[in-house]
Amino acid sequence: MADLIKKTDTLNQGREKLNEAITDAETAKVKSESADVKATQALAKSESTQTQLDTIVIDGDSSVEAAQARVDAEGTAYGTLKERLDSEHQDVSAQLAETETKVDAISDGSFVNKKDLARLHSYREENKPIKLAILDDSTGAGVGWRFDASATGYGEMGDIDKPSSPEQFFLNFLMSSPYFIKPSKGLGGHPYFNPKGSTASAATSSNWDRYTCVFTAGNTPRLSLSFKHFPVKRNKLTVFYLARTADGAGKADIIVNGVTTTFDTYVPPVVYNGVTIPQQGFRLASVEVAIPTNTDTFDVLINNFRKGGSPTAVDGTVTIVGFYYGEPILLKNLAIRATTLTNNSTRNQGKGITTDERFQKAFDFGANVFYIGWGINDKTDGVSAQTFGNMLRQRIDEIRVFNPHAIIILRSVYSTGTTPYVVDARDIFKEVKKVALEKSCSFIDGDGILRQYNFNEVINDYVHQNEYGYKVVGNAMSELLSTPKSSEVISKSNNQLLINDYNAPVEVQAINGQSNITGNEVVVLTANVNLKNDPTVQILSKLALESDSLFTDTRFRLRVEKFAMPNQEISIGSEIVDASRFESAKRGNVFLLSTSKYSNAASLKIEVLGMNYVLSPTAGWSSKLAVTFH
Repeated sequence: MADLIKKTDTLNQGREKLNEAITDAETAKVKSESADVKATQALAKSESTQTQLDTIVIDGDSSVEAAQARVDAEGTAYGTLKERLDSEHQDVSAQLAETETKVDAISDGSFVNKKDLARLHSYREENKPIKLAILDDSTGAGVGWRFDASATGYGEMGDIDKPSSPEQFFLNFLMSSPYFIKPSKGLGGHPYFNPKGSTASAATSSNWDRYTCVFTAGNTPRLSLSFKHFPVKRNKLTVFYLARTADGAGKADIIVNGVTTTFDTYVPPVVYNGVTIPQQGFRLASVEVAIPTNTDTFDVLINNFRKGGSPTAVDGTVTIVGFYYGEPILLKNLAIRATTLTNNSTRNQGKGITTDERFQKAFDFGANVFYIGWGINDKTDGVSAQTFGNMLRQRIDEIRVFNPHAIIILRSVYSTGTTPYVVDARDIFKEVKKVALEKSCSFIDGDGILRQYNFNEVINDYVHQNEYGYKVVGNAMSELLSTPKSSEVISKSNNQLLINDYNAPVEVQAINGQSNITGNEVVVLTANVNLKNDPTVQILSKLALESDSLFTDTRFRLRVEKFAMPNQEISIGSEIVDASRFESAKRGNVFLLSTSKYSNAASLKIEVLGMNYVLSPTAGWSSKLAVTFH
């Protein structure tokens, strides 16, 4: 301690004592700051020690994997792995309690994972590819309609014009997208355009709006098309065409921005277990091309049509049925009749495949949507519900290792063994539903959907559905996944992507009407128009279908009759310019659209024709219609 200044001290002695006190104070300050630093360091070490203790729990012998494990499938990061496990345990416990309640109610019906539903539609809007893989037995393959019960039943070789239920959902989802562009006269390629429903040879299909390009040595088509970017610029276009196993299936070149891409519509037969299997009817195939984004429009030229890859190729046909703007929506049907979820079963051996091989093909395809429907054959082979459920859980885990965000849809087996069904599979039904709830999958109650109809309306041979049965389940699946049940509902409103979007007004008298549609084709709307100044006429007919009565398949055609004189005098011929169909027992809309020039006509008579193909004499309904011109 420094000495105090005394009264007897001289001035110099007081100065020295003051300086000494100041020096001692400065020394004390330094020591204090040092102590504070050391205290802070001690605190940091303490916190670091706690962090290291957490990290010891986290890291174990594989810190990278443990760190990943702290982040759940939705991207939520937890402080420790224990924290995540505790949180998810509470969720799972609650879900399992709900599961035990739900699986006891066999008629609960279908349900959907809402996060998967949002993800499915966001992929389409955010320009991400969607690839659906079908893993199933005969019902996924389409036996009972496209294949009979004795056929090999390889779904991938089935006719897309006769879709199974998941394929019907795929077509609805693809064609209802605002980014799916149908062939049309407004797009170009006028000489080769054929509307849906028009007469066609066996070399093409009448189920699509299409460009049918017939080529010979002396006649080579040239399909010149023009598009514009909308609503934002995307750099890819997928061209969809019909492929087949036929000598007349041709090939062609697509030229965009100076780059040539070749596609071949010939499908070689496949060989499974020594059996050669050709394509049945048509396969929906596709080819992707890059498109320029430095301009607002782009042109696509399809030409150089020639013989395809058949070993005995001849002159023939190429049929183009649509275009998808952006990353594509694609399908791979890996279903095969009489197969099982059990990996190396006798049934699978008889088909030359294993379940491992089926899943690997789906992974190689890059699937991010999986439809799984096995069960009835495993049950027939004596596999218990518990064993089946455990196999299903293992496969779902494999899918999520491949793609943690994969969308998984499980389909029920037939649940009852009473007539007309063959096998009592109620225990498998409950187990599949239980797994769907546990694993956060969507669930399609195909059995419950079909039971809303008379048996002979939807079932072909006691097990497999008929044409209407497959469409009923496919459309119900579409409704569950928020997709229009008619592939015609939205797809015809995509004029924004077409160069030739005409707006010239014309004079029109439209007669709105309401009419019963029966088994005979009737005129449900007539509109008369006089033409002036050689206009382009755009016809849009919106049909509001309002009845909830049971019906199966209602079809519409748009017919235009041309006249040489005003006021519909002196007919010079008529043509069907569009066709559409609606298949559902729910309310909805159907659109008919045509854009054409009628240079040699002074007036037109426009008629909407309708026919209801009924399986029940009580089925039937009426429609209100309106026609607009631009």
